[in-house]
Amino acid sequence: MAKLEDLKRGAAVRGIRPDCLVTVVAVKWYGSAAIELTYKDPAGKPILAIGQVDDGQQKLVYVRQPFQQEPEFTVESVNYNLQELLARGERPA
Repeated sequence: MAKLEDLKRGAAVRGIRPDCLVTVVAVKWYGSAAIELTYKDPAGKPILAIGQVDDGQQKLVYVRQPFQQEPEFTVESVNYNLQELLARGERPA
C-alpha cells in the first residue's frame, strides 16, 4: 500500500483495498498522526476511512456507524475521540 503521507487527491492507488484500484477523492490530515480519507471504488461509490500513523506504523479503518445517536438538526459539528473510532473501525476488506 502507498504510504498514507503520500496520498493526494486524484491519485489512483492499489493497496487501500486489496482487490482493486481506487481513486482518492479527498485527504485531510489532523496534525501529523491522523488522516481522513475519502476515495471511490471502481463502481464510483465513495468510501470514508480514517487512519493513524504511529511510530511509522500505518492503520486505516472504516467506521461504518460513527454516530451512537443521530445529531440534532441544529448541530454544526461533533467531536470524536480518535482512539475510540479506531477501536470500533474495521480493516479494509
